[in-house]
Amino acid sequence: MRGFLNHFLMLDYILIIICLFLYQPNYFSQNQLNSKNDKLPINIWKPYTKSLNLSEKEIVENSTEDADIVLDKKNFHIKRRVVKQTLQKLKQEKFLDNDWQRLDGPQGGSVRRFYTINDTIYAITDRDVFQLQDQKWISIYNNPNSIILNLCMYKSQTNIIIVGTDKGLCYSSDSGESWHNVQNDLNFIAISDIVESPDGKILIATSNGIYSSLDNANQFTQFSLPNINTNTITFDKVGNIWAGTSDGVYKAKYDSNLTWQKMDLEKNYYKKIIFDSKGVAYTYNNNYVFRSTDNGLSWEYLGGGWINDIMVDNNDKLIITGTYNIYITSENGIDTTSIASNIFLLNTFLTNRNELLVGTLGAGALAYNRLANTFNDFSNGMNASTIRAILSMGNGEIIVSTDANACYITGDNGFTWKKVLNYRTLILKKGIGNTIYAAVKGGISKSIDFGRTWEPLNIDVLPYFVSAFDFSDDNTTICAGTSTGELYTSYDGGRNFKKVKDANYIFVDAIKYINSNSFIISNDQMYFTNDASNALLPLGNVIQGRINDIILDNNRNIYIASSNGLFKSNNGLNWSKISSIQSGYLMTDEFNNLYSITGNGVVNVSYDFGRTWEAISDPIGPYFLWSSGISKNGYIFEGTQDHGIYRKKIEIKELEISDNSISQNFPNPFNSETVIHYRLQQNSLVTIKIYDLLGREVTTLVNEAKNKGRYEVNLNGKNLASGIYFYRITTNNYSEVKKMVLLK
Repeated sequence: MRGFLNHFLMLDYILIIICLFLYQPNYFSQNQLNSKNDKLPINIWKPYTKSLNLSEKEIVENSTEDADIVLDKKNFHIKRRVVKQTLQKLKQEKFLDNDWQRLDGPQGGSVRRFYTINDTIYAITDRDVFQLQDQKWISIYNNPNSIILNLCMYKSQTNIIIVGTDKGLCYSSDSGESWHNVQNDLNFIAISDIVESPDGKILIATSNGIYSSLDNANQFTQFSLPNINTNTITFDKVGNIWAGTSDGVYKAKYDSNLTWQKMDLEKNYYKKIIFDSKGVAYTYNNNYVFRSTDNGLSWEYLGGGWINDIMVDNNDKLIITGTYNIYITSENGIDTTSIASNIFLLNTFLTNRNELLVGTLGAGALAYNRLANTFNDFSNGMNASTIRAILSMGNGEIIVSTDANACYITGDNGFTWKKVLNYRTLILKKGIGNTIYAAVKGGISKSIDFGRTWEPLNIDVLPYFVSAFDFSDDNTTICAGTSTGELYTSYDGGRNFKKVKDANYIFVDAIKYINSNSFIISNDQMYFTNDASNALLPLGNVIQGRINDIILDNNRNIYIASSNGLFKSNNGLNWSKISSIQSGYLMTDEFNNLYSITGNGVVNVSYDFGRTWEAISDPIGPYFLWSSGISKNGYIFEGTQDHGIYRKKIEIKELEISDNSISQNFPNPFNSETVIHYRLQQNSLVTIKIYDLLGREVTTLVNEAKNKGRYEVNLNGKNLASGIYFYRITTNNYSEVKKMVLLK
C-alpha cells in the first residue's frame, strides 16, 4: 500500500514549496494595493502587524510545508488531495454489522464548513459530518459512500439532512442513521452549496449550474445557469438572488423571469458572497476581496493575498481567513491580525455566542479568542484524521502519525492520546529497545525514549523527502531511499550518510534489512544488495506487481505484499508466490503468526508461514487505508484517510506446544530447496546440522537461542551432490535425527 500511495505525494511536496515561496504571509500588502489603486486608495486598506506570541523559529518548525494539499496551477488555488477509491463498492449492511470500533482520537480532520441549524452547530469534514453536543463533536454520518468528498450541508424543517459532495447529493431522514443517494443524473456532479429560497425551494450550486427541488430533495431539476460552474448561492434582503461562479458574480431579481446580470468583476473563481447589516456586499476569489455599497453596480478592491474565506461579524466587521492568519477589518483597514497559526486555515465561522470557530486542513477545529489573540483546539471527538502510520512500540504503547502535522501516543489502546511530535510522517519504525525512527522534514529523526523527544540524523534531502528506509538489527547500518529515487547509506547509526545511487525520479517504495548489511530495495524494479546498497543487483520483475510492504518474521523469512499477491523468500533472491491475496500491509506477532491487511481492511491470518490463510475480520468499510498495526495485547489498528483510526480485538493464537519436535522436511525427496519445521516447548539454544551418509558434517542451518514457538528453516541443496543426508536438531533437553534425499 505504501508503494502505491507514495506516488501521489511527490507533486504535493514540490507544489507546496513553490506556493510557500511565492505567497508569503504578508497579505493585503502595499504592492498588491498599488496594482488596483484605481479602485481604492492605498491608505484605506493598509496592512497591520501585531507582535506574535510564537517565535519565528517555532512558526517555521511547526509549519505545514508537507500538508496533504495540491495546487491547481490554472487558478493558483490550494485544495485537498482526494485519492480515488478503486476498491469495489461494498453493501451497507456488510460493514455496519462488523465489530470494528472507530476510536475518538487522534482528533483532527479537514473542516470544510460550519453551520448553525436550529441552535445546533454542525461541522462538515472531508468524509464526515459532526454535530456539537456538550462541547464534543459527535459523528452523524454513517454513509456507506463516504469515499466521496463532503462539501456542504443543509437541514430542512422536517429534519431531512442533505449533504453535498464532489459526486452528487446524499440525504438522511433519520438523523444520520442511514443515508441515500439522490437521483442518478446528479451523480458525479460537484455540489458546493445548498440554500433554501424565499418560496421554499431547495437550491443547489453545482459544477453544472443551479438545480432546484420542491419535494424535500427527492427530485432536482435544472433551474438556471446551465453549464456554469456555480460555487455559491445567496439571497439579499431586497429580493435578489446572487451566484458566485468560476466565470464571475451574477445577480438577478428572484422572480419567474430570473434575468441574470453579470457583475463588473474580473473573470475568476468566486467562492462566497455575503452582506452586512447595511446591505454592503462582499465577495472574494483566491487572491482578492471586493466590496460593493450600491447593490453590485460598482465594486471596490479591498486587498489581496492568499484568501480562504470571508465573513461578517455582528458589528459589521469583515473577517478574512488567510493561510495562517485571521484578519479583522473595518473602514480604516485591517484592525487586527491574529497570531500566526502553525496550521493551514480553511474558514472562519461566527457562532451564536459571537465566538469564532476556525476550520483547518487536517487538524480539525480551532477556537479563536479575539480578545486574547490565541488559537485553542476545539476538536474534542472530531475523529476525522488521516492516519499516515501506526507503530506498536516495545513498551506496549502505540504511536501514530496524522495529517494534523503531529504524532500521537496511546498507552491504553486508543482511549486517550498524547501529542509527541509536531511533524507529519509517512514512516515510523521500531529499533532496539526504546528507539524508534520517523521520516520527517526531508530526513530521518530518532527517538530513544519511545517518541517523547527526537533528534535528527545527518541526512537532508529537502525539498524532497525520505520515502523508505530500514536499518540493521543493531541500529548501525541504515539504508534510506527518497522520493526522487536516490539511495543513501550510513554505517555509523546516522551520523554520516553517503549517497550511493543518483536520482531516477521514481519513488523508492520500500526498503527491508535482511541480515549482514543485506537489503531489499524497491524502486524502478526490485534490487538486492549485500553491502548496504553500494552495489545493487537487479532482480527484474520477480514479483510482477506493485510492492506495497516488505516484512521479516522471527525466522527471517521475507514476505512481500504486492498488487499481484503475497510472495515469500528465505534469502531475498529467490521468491515463490504463496497467495493471490492483494495485500496492502503485512504484520507478524510474537508467536510468528502472519497477518495480511487487504485494501478494504479485511484481516487474513496464517498460522503456517503463509501456506494457508483464514479471514478473521469483515471489511472495515469503503475507506481508503493508509496504515495498519498490531498491539501486543491483540488489537488490530487500521488508519484511514479522513476517517480516523479503527480498532478490532483479535485472538492471538499461541500454539499449544506439548513437547519439542522436528518435522520431516518437505518436499522429500527434493531437487533444490526443502523446508524443515520445528517446535520448541521452551526457550532454548538450538542447533540444526546437516550430515552426509558417512556422518560428516555438511553445514549448520541454525545455531542460536530461540524463544518458545514454531519455526522453519530452508536448506538449499544446489552445492550438494545427490544422495542421502541426515539432519539433527539439538536443544537444551531434546535431540532428534531425520533422513532426507536430494535428487538432481
